[in-house]
Amino acid sequence: MPPDFTFPGHRLDPKALTRLKRAILFAYGNTTNPRNIECHWYAVWDRVLADLIADTSRLLPVPQYKLWYVKPDPPVPGDSQDAGGDEEAGNTTIDSITTTSSTIPQPFARELIPDFVIVRTMIRRTARSPKLKYAGVPLLVEVKRLPMRFADWNNLAFLDKVEQQIFLAESHVMEQASYLFRNYPRQKSAILIACSGLWWRCRIVHKNDVQDADSILPRMFDDDEEDEIDAEEDNPDDIDEENLSDDELDLIDAPEGLARGESEAAIPEDEFSRTLQLGTRGSDQRFGLIHERLQQVLTNPYRQTGEMG
Repeated sequence: MPPDFTFPGHRLDPKALTRLKRAILFAYGNTTNPRNIECHWYAVWDRVLADLIADTSRLLPVPQYKLWYVKPDPPVPGDSQDAGGDEEAGNTTIDSITTTSSTIPQPFARELIPDFVIVRTMIRRTARSPKLKYAGVPLLVEVKRLPMRFADWNNLAFLDKVEQQIFLAESHVMEQASYLFRNYPRQKSAILIACSGLWWRCRIVHKNDVQDADSILPRMFDDDEEDEIDAEEDNPDDIDEENLSDDELDLIDAPEGLARGESEAAIPEDEFSRTLQLGTRGSDQRFGLIHERLQQVLTNPYRQTGEMG
């Protein structure tokens, strides 16, 4: 059983938890988000990721990170593509990776845009000034809005809608992982997080677990399609977020059906985890495991090979 985990940002900055609580009220409140749109929830997950990696300067939370993919030209018969290949065959370090950026658009390129990624940076020090040597992506996050705000959060109909939203986020982030592995050929695994409002699931995905980018046609979901999930009206009278003091900005109570249970022992690798809610013990433990894995990414041999991002 992993020990209880405190986000590094909450330890280092006494105001960090208050900022997270205010971000939740910003996304949850009828005054600030009357249409219950997705982008307001980015404020919450931006704070979560920033607090998760606050103890290192080598990891950066980046929103709307574009992953480009250009389908390679088919090989020309008789044209050797392997000239000089033996010379590089044994070199599996970052130094051998070509410098083509995954964010440089090319003609006929397709793109997917994760809501957030965590970027791992490596610096090369030169005589004049430091330069970026490598930027990998060990973690992808896809955020969906909460299906409804003012509802009985132990109600099975509400919990089912949360699961539908998270399942949609899972399908999107798996597609993004296929593009990620094409952008970073040496990378073998990544952490995926799929969210709906305060609820989330995660897994470690391996390169062999996702469809090749050639076979994926990115699916576009507009607000109308997501609105079909909503069958009930919000009740703005159920909460008065405008008059709460800092001491009263507590994370909203978790429903028994999704957020509580056994301790979190490991990050699943064959499927997404059970659903957790921010602020619960199980959620904190899971983030502790994610934090441990991100620390591994920063150490050798993973730091040099890029196989974890």
